[in-house]
Amino acid sequence: MTLNYLAELYLKDIKTRLKEITYDGHKHLLEIRILTYLGNKPINLITPADVRNWQNTQISTGEKSMLLHPRHLRVTEK
Repeated sequence: MTLNYLAELYLKDIKTRLKEITYDGHKHLLEIRILTYLGNKPINLITPADVRNWQNTQISTGEKSMLLHPRHLRVTEK
């Protein structure tokens, strides 16, 4: 299962529980910030290094977001 597919399931699940504007924000962040970088990768193959590389790419392009706050990026090494 790819991250794209998981995101699709997630969006279907939250759509009825969130206000439209909140849902649109979640969808936008997923599509623009996350899925363009990791979307085609199977979720079981996403590593902490992949997440750090994604984070570094976001920072190097000047993106400022709560997604990049350390409390949202706790990834442990295996």
